[in-house]
Amino acid sequence: MRKNKKFEVGIFALNSSSGIAMTRVKERWKADWEDIENVAKICDKEGLDFIIAVQRWLGFGGKTNPAGLTYDSSTFCSALASITKNIKLYCTLHVPIVHPTFAARSLATIDHVSKGRAALNIVCGWNEREFKMFEINNHEHINRYEEGEEWTNLLKKILSKKKFSKFTGKYYNNHFATTSPKLYRRDKIETMSAAFSKDGRSFAAKNVDSLITMFSNISSLKKQIKNIKLEAKKHKNSIKVYGLLHIVCRKTDKEAEEYYNKYTGQYADLEAAINFISILNKGKSNSVLANLQKSQIKKMAGGIGSYPVIGSPKTVLNVIKDLKKAKLDGIAIGFVNFKDELPYFIKKVYKNL
Repeated sequence: MRKNKKFEVGIFALNSSSGIAMTRVKERWKADWEDIENVAKICDKEGLDFIIAVQRWLGFGGKTNPAGLTYDSSTFCSALASITKNIKLYCTLHVPIVHPTFAARSLATIDHVSKGRAALNIVCGWNEREFKMFEINNHEHINRYEEGEEWTNLLKKILSKKKFSKFTGKYYNNHFATTSPKLYRRDKIETMSAAFSKDGRSFAAKNVDSLITMFSNISSLKKQIKNIKLEAKKHKNSIKVYGLLHIVCRKTDKEAEEYYNKYTGQYADLEAAINFISILNKGKSNSVLANLQKSQIKKMAGGIGSYPVIGSPKTVLNVIKDLKKAKLDGIAIGFVNFKDELPYFIKKVYKNL
């Protein structure tokens, strides 16, 4: 286990088929429970800091339908809580789908099972196809981050050990809500957001403890970190910033690059990647952002547009150290196959951070 725990390292999308990759290679992550259990125990034993469980209701189509199999985030975290001892477990909840009263009870349950290791990733986003499954219509006409702020404040109020007082807002008017149990030996749950838009970043700066971000280069990352922390400071909030990465670590740079080119090139699930881009852009496939994303299709197939770190252990370690120097507070990682690749990464890279 590393001595310096200030820079956090965790994994992302363990509960979802293909993880964050969009590829047709046979060894892609299938999210079989036996493999998930194995990986979770490795993460816990080796001292990784967190597991972020995503929440997908539909896959992205194409040949492999990435995320088509996704275990429910909250019950998944509860299951992991019973087989791990130390690692933080991020449950992802969608604001329009889950009421704060239900969220409070669910999170408090995970927190007790895990003895205080539950955390929350708040999603205010809009996915029309998924939301129709819940009969949520015309949601695009509301201010989703205003709704998210009210949702977050109401949730915190319910989880607090203070006596509940009436909550009045634009989206929520709650005269009484409670949960028993409350959180395990604490009054506040750690919160995260993955918002990327200007409004989304403002929501995060004001309302959550950490932001997980995507970036194209280290220079732009430094600006992002500086801006979000300055904005958070205006709201008297101290926010951590994590980067989302997809990693290929092999014995040599050449071997890593050859594999990366294989799974993001010849074996890329292009249809799934294009479908994902369309969802991100709310169906506007010809928007400026969509066209930019299509021009970086390799990154989309590699890990939903996250930052690629490809190379030997020395190369990967140096890149992560550069990210650390850029003042990231931590990284969340995706692999083509967690079970096959994570042990080597831990042995050769993680233990040397």
